[in-house]
Amino acid sequence: MKNMSKLSDMRGRERGSVAIVIAFSLTALLGMAVLAIDFGYLYAKRRGLQADADTTLKLSIPTYMSSGLSAGQGKATTVGQSLGYTGAGDTISASEDTANNLYTVTIRRIYPTFIGGVFGLAGKTASGTAVGKITPGVGGAGLQALNGAVCGVMPTWGVGFTIQGDVTTSFTINGSIESGTEVSLQTGSGSITGSVKTDCPTPLVTGGGNFNAANATVTGGQITIASGGGIVTDSIGLTAAQLAPFCTNGSLTTAAVPVWNWTPGAGCDTPDDEIYCSMSNMNISPPGLGKTICPGTKATFISLGQLTFGADNGINLLPSTRPTLNATAAKLVAVSFANAGAATCGTQDVFFGASKAFALGDATHDAYVYAPGGCVGAGGGALGFTSYGKIVAQNIDFQPTTGSSWVFNASGGGGGGGTWKLYK
Repeated sequence: MKNMSKLSDMRGRERGSVAIVIAFSLTALLGMAVLAIDFGYLYAKRRGLQADADTTLKLSIPTYMSSGLSAGQGKATTVGQSLGYTGAGDTISASEDTANNLYTVTIRRIYPTFIGGVFGLAGKTASGTAVGKITPGVGGAGLQALNGAVCGVMPTWGVGFTIQGDVTTSFTINGSIESGTEVSLQTGSGSITGSVKTDCPTPLVTGGGNFNAANATVTGGQITIASGGGIVTDSIGLTAAQLAPFCTNGSLTTAAVPVWNWTPGAGCDTPDDEIYCSMSNMNISPPGLGKTICPGTKATFISLGQLTFGADNGINLLPSTRPTLNATAAKLVAVSFANAGAATCGTQDVFFGASKAFALGDATHDAYVYAPGGCVGAGGGALGFTSYGKIVAQNIDFQPTTGSSWVFNASGGGGGGGTWKLYK
C-alpha cells in the first residue's frame, strides 16, 4: 500500500510538470506566431516601401540634378504622395552628399502590429531608402551668355541674357542662367528653378525698367560671379574644324551648298535626317504658306554664316541621328560660327522666328543651340516656346509675343548635366 501511495504522488507531480511545459510551449508558439505574422507583414511592407523609394528617386533625381536639393525634395514629395504616402505618420525625405555625388530618397511609414498589439507592442516604423550615384557632366548652366562686358547700371538690350515681352508674357526656366555680363528679365512674370549667375549686382533689382522687371522668383539663389566683367566657361566648347568632317549634306570647307529634301506631311514638312553644313548663310523654311517643320524632325544645321529658321505654324527640331564627333556634338540642332552678334544681338547668328510655336528637343532628347561668338535670338511663339537642353552664345535675346509663355528645360541647368545610376 505504501508503494501504491508513492506511485500516486509521483504521477501527480508529473501532471504538474506537464502543465508547466505546455504553458511554456504555448508561450513559445505564440511568440513564433508574432514573428511569423507581424514580422512577415512588416517584411512585405518594407519591400513595397523600397520599390516606392526607388520609383521616387528615379522620378525626382533629374529635378535634383537640374535645380538642386530644394526642388528635388519638392518633386520627391509630389511623387511620394502620388504613390499614397499622405498619412500623418508618413515621411518622404531627400538628402544629398555633395562630396560623393549621392542623392538619397527615404520613405517611412508606421504600420500596426497584430498579435504583438495584444501584448501592448506599438506600431513599427518601416522604411525604404534609394540612393542615386551622379556622374557630373561638363559645363554649367543650361542658358549661357559668354559675353564678358561689364554690367551697366541699367539693362542694355541684347547684351548678355535678355527675355523681353509685355505684361501678358511669362517664362519658366527649369534650370539656371549663367551670364558673364547682364541678365535682364523683362516680362510680365517668370520663375527660375535653378540659380542666376551674373556680373550684375545681386539680387537683381526688381520693378519696371530694372534687371528683374518680371519680379521673377529664383529658387536656387543669385550670385555675382565677378566684378568688372565675368568669365563664363563655354560648356559646349566645339569648333567648326572639329565638326566639319561629319557634315552629310553641304560643307564647312568648300562652297558646296546644302540641298533640302522636304517630305510633305499633313500640314507640315520634314527635311531628311542629315547634318546640313554651309560656309554661308542658311535659311531653313518649309515650302508653302502656313507650313510647319513637323514634330519629330531630326536634323542638325551648322554654318559659318547666319542661320534663320522660319515656319508659319511651328518649328520642331531634334538632333540628327547621323554619326558625329562625340556625345555633345550629337545633341546639336543649330550652330553658327558667324560671330556677328558678339557685342550685342543687333545681328543674330541663329534666329528662330515667324512661327506660332517652337519645340527644340523633347523630354528624352536634348537639343543644343550654339553660337560661341555671336547671338542666339527668337521671336514670336504665340503658342509657346519649349526647349530641352542648352543654349550657349555670347548673347541671348528672346522676344515672346503677347500672351505667350516660354519654357526652357535645361539639361543639368545649374548642375552641369551629367548622368546617374541607382547606387543602392
